[in-house]
Amino acid sequence: MIDNRLNRPTDSSLQVYAGRCTNRHDIIANIAITVRRTDSVWTAIDNPQKLFPKSGEVEIRGAETKSIRLHDWVALQVSKIGLGGRAQWRGIHHWRLFPIVDLSHLSSLDDVRRVLVVDGLPISGNTGSWIVRTREDAVTKVELVRAGNVMRLAANTVALTVFAFDAECQIQMPDVGTEVSLYGIAPDAPSIAVYDWTPDNGHVSRIVQALSGANDVRIDEIIKWLELYSDRRNGRLSVNGSDLAEAHEALRSGELAKQLLANKQLLRAYANALRATPSVAFLIDEEIAAIADEERSLIRARAEKELAAELTNARKARLVDLGKELATYEEEAKAALEAKHEAAIGEVEKEIAEMRAAKEKLIDKDLRAVKKSLGQDIEAMSQQSSLLKEGIDRLTLEERNIEEQLRALTDLHAIASTRLQEALMAEGAIKALTKVAKPTGYVTANLPHRANPVAGSQIRDVIDACVLLTDAGKTLMAHFVALIMAGDVPILTGPEAKDFIRIAEALISSGRSARLVADPTMICFEDLWTRAGLHVSTTLGQALEMSSGENPVTVLAVIENAEASGARFWYPALADNARGGKLPRHFFVCITVGDSACEEAKVIGDEGVQLDIRKAIVPNAAAISPALLGPALFREVRPAEWIVDIAPGVGAIGSITAHLDIDTAIRAARAALEAMRLTSSSAAESAAKSVVALFAQEESRGNSSLSLLSRGNTGA
Repeated sequence: MIDNRLNRPTDSSLQVYAGRCTNRHDIIANIAITVRRTDSVWTAIDNPQKLFPKSGEVEIRGAETKSIRLHDWVALQVSKIGLGGRAQWRGIHHWRLFPIVDLSHLSSLDDVRRVLVVDGLPISGNTGSWIVRTREDAVTKVELVRAGNVMRLAANTVALTVFAFDAECQIQMPDVGTEVSLYGIAPDAPSIAVYDWTPDNGHVSRIVQALSGANDVRIDEIIKWLELYSDRRNGRLSVNGSDLAEAHEALRSGELAKQLLANKQLLRAYANALRATPSVAFLIDEEIAAIADEERSLIRARAEKELAAELTNARKARLVDLGKELATYEEEAKAALEAKHEAAIGEVEKEIAEMRAAKEKLIDKDLRAVKKSLGQDIEAMSQQSSLLKEGIDRLTLEERNIEEQLRALTDLHAIASTRLQEALMAEGAIKALTKVAKPTGYVTANLPHRANPVAGSQIRDVIDACVLLTDAGKTLMAHFVALIMAGDVPILTGPEAKDFIRIAEALISSGRSARLVADPTMICFEDLWTRAGLHVSTTLGQALEMSSGENPVTVLAVIENAEASGARFWYPALADNARGGKLPRHFFVCITVGDSACEEAKVIGDEGVQLDIRKAIVPNAAAISPALLGPALFREVRPAEWIVDIAPGVGAIGSITAHLDIDTAIRAARAALEAMRLTSSSAAESAAKSVVALFAQEESRGNSSLSLLSRGNTGA
């Protein structure tokens, strides 16, 4: 397609950009992109390096780029060449944009010529190609050079092509906080006129160079040419009064031809007058000096070229000589090094032989000493062998005695097995009798009566309304409820643990709990539910039965002073069943530890989340507790369904996953979801992160315990 603004061939699918030339080599130029055109509007680009990595520049190629100078404006379309990291941006259609100066306000073309040739333009900008608007409907492209504070037409300018002015080709281009006025000329734009604005000194120079003397035989030809030139110029004149330059040129050529034709002697006088006139003579001298300077430059360039060639040849010859010298030096140095190397090898071999002889003497001496020592050791071992033989004889006798004792013990074992069978039969009878009698435990579980139900999502409001708890205590209670609802078995320590549990009973399990005081007989998981040897249910066993079924009761089960039992054996099994959702949904379990410094407490402390209950109860709470922990204020929490999909909890544990193992991360995610259930939506995220932090502390304690154990083993 054709660009409507500049009559340039473009691709409609590609963006049009513009920028200044930053570097040019032969037919290759780099353009720093700064603006782009969108819907006929040019706008600055904030970050060219982002569009065209790395420098924000685009390369253009072509024979026409030889005329481009540094800082010249170029408009172009860009295409990406190559793939991946080797891809490059290259301009595929490009055209020049020239700075424009408007002189159409001047009264005549002579005034325009005087400004460009004599007075100069007081404008800023770079030397090079400019567009000058000479009239309302005409522009011309000129070469301007800087002369002090003004710009003038280049001295070598002879003829200037004139084009019709097109307002659509004039652009206001953004440029570093300001705007510059640019103009683009289409390559096929027709010429409407030609200006000859050669300065007077140039005109005289041409005449002087053309005429070698007043009696030159070519004078007749010059006269005919001037007449023909005048006729051609007159043929181009129109009646619109705008071709004053054409008329002036024709008159000047015609008059000169008439004078030359009328009197050739006048030509001689004219030539002599030209030579005699100081200003013309000065111009002639300047021309001669210019020609001399040009010849001098050519001679200097030729001499420099010959000198460079001579220096190159001398350098090559010197390099050849140096190569030969280096080769000779290398051979000599190599021979010297080989001789030195052989001498050094001989000395080393001699030293090795001397050292070998000395070492052999030392070895012989050491061997004799070792041989003597071994003889003494053999004699001592012979004596020990005699002693060992006597010991073996004694052990053989003892072995016979042990075998006799073993046979006696085997007989006793057979008798004990018979008695054990009889005892098992008696136990079966007792068990059958127990089942028929349906015994309750010898200690009845302190199970709750039904209180006012409260949904799990409302329990946070109940906790916040409790005046017996401090702010820290309310946070601990929220953590406690979130953990037990997530199936965890929290470990309560601290001086206020007992009162804390009493308040928890009132808030979630109708004011009562199923308590089991640990003792050394509690070793395995089954000992929590039935008494060993008696096969009767403990208070936890009774509570477990009541928290299941069609109409379950919410029960808070508490195992007190767990460190007094074999908690290291039963606590992991209890925690595993609770965390896996194998216990009834209405059955919540926690344990208390009185002496957290004992070994048993440290072992189970690494398996679960510890809550240190301190400063949780308001001062003087005992004075108002009877009124606030009465049946009228009891609540029974109704927990929501067990959470199966814990994926939504990943966001809450994201910041600490690097410190957790897989099992702890799953527990933390479930606890975070339960905490979010218990809290309003605005504070749910902070509540979840607060609970998750407890698991990070648990993991830290576990790592510290492993580190201490490792250091202990190393010390041992």
